[in-house]
Amino acid sequence: MPTLSANALVSVPDAQAWIRRSHAAGQSATDDTTLLELAINGVSAALINYTEREPFDPTGSNADLARTFEYDGSGFLNLAPYDLRSITSITLGGQTLSATTGAGDGDYVPMPRNKNRWGTYDYLIIRGYFKLGPSHFLSSPILRTRDIVITGKWGISYSGGPGVPDEMYQACLIGVDDRYRNPEQAAQRGAGEFQIVEEPRVPGSGGLPQGAIDEVEPLRRVVL
Repeated sequence: MPTLSANALVSVPDAQAWIRRSHAAGQSATDDTTLLELAINGVSAALINYTEREPFDPTGSNADLARTFEYDGSGFLNLAPYDLRSITSITLGGQTLSATTGAGDGDYVPMPRNKNRWGTYDYLIIRGYFKLGPSHFLSSPILRTRDIVITGKWGISYSGGPGVPDEMYQACLIGVDDRYRNPEQAAQRGAGEFQIVEEPRVPGSGGLPQGAIDEVEPLRRVVL
């Protein structure tokens, strides 16, 4: 029997309330819960992939987590698909980098400087390799990237902090309702002499309906 994934954006009772039914006609409540769990898991994953956002703290305990990225020395490091809330340390090629104090010193600055509206950083601006270490950092003509390790707290929602962004929560309910009522994702369905035209799906969104996309579009990460 399916169960909700760790990245489920809504609960089964919330989805049931949104759909306005406790179980599908002709089915047991258990069967209905199973269908909703499948829909919630699928829609949640599609929304996370589409927005390139990290709605939950991956540690579950608001603890530090080290993540490794490939840095090409361009001065810009995109953190997608993760959301960085705070920085404990950053190392490049094993060398610890220092944060800028705003006076032009230091090796990096997280951006936006005052965080985005969800309280996280989207990318880093980093000084060139020549500031950070010896020339052998780029001595290999094949390996032109270095590992940069960022240790800090990740995810928009965390224990004791804000919950899932309202935009993602609402979009998930819309998507689950659509997937539950129209699992075949038909463009239109017949009902006697009537034709029911379904909400169109957005290409490249994992089958999300336009209403769900409209909700999360402001939250979607912009790749610079």
